[in-house]
Amino acid sequence: MITKDGYAVVPWGERFVIIYNGFQMSDHATTDEAVAAIKKHRIKQKPKAPKGASRKTGTRSNSKAKLPLE
Repeated sequence: MITKDGYAVVPWGERFVIIYNGFQMSDHATTDEAVAAIKKHRIKQKPKAPKGASRKTGTRSNSKAKLPLE
């Protein structure tokens, strides 16, 4: 089984190996275990917000600097 987002489950002897973006992640006894591990890994791989991004929206900045009126 190969997915569009870079995961593959490959039979390896009597076990199944998960490969993600070309690297071996883990091996499992059944395909059901491998699919569950992929689902769990996808949750961890969600993109994080940039460090400078504010969580609150619609709030004013705390800056006390005055803007020029020109």
